[in-house]
Amino acid sequence: MDRYWLLTTNTYGTWLPGDHKGFVGFVRNPSGEKVIHNIPGTPVETGNPLLERFARSQLKSPPVRFTLGQAELLLDQFLETAQIRKWRLLAVAIMANHVHWVVGVLGDPDP
Repeated sequence: MDRYWLLTTNTYGTWLPGDHKGFVGFVRNPSGEKVIHNIPGTPVETGNPLLERFARSQLKSPPVRFTLGQAELLLDQFLETAQIRKWRLLAVAIMANHVHWVVGVLGDPDP
C-alpha cells in the first residue's frame, strides 16, 4: 500500500459549528476578519452557544442517527466501494452519529 487514510465523518446535524466539544470551521476574529481553524495540530474553535443555536435553526431536516440496519447497509457499501476502487479496508467503526474507516490505497498521489 502506498498510503493509508483514516477517514471520519459525522452524521448530519450531530456536530454543529459552536458545539461545546470544539469545532473546525469559518469564524470571525475580533476585527471581523473571516478565519478558519482546521490545520491538524492547531487549536480548534471553542464552544459558542449562539453560533450553535443559529446552526441548529438552519438545519433542513432533523439530525441523523444511524439505526442498526442503516449501519449494516453502510458497511456493505464501504466493502463494495473498497473492492471497486481496489482499496484495502483495514478497519471500520460505525456509530449512531459518526463513522471511522481506515483504508490502504495503492498508487495514491500526494494530497
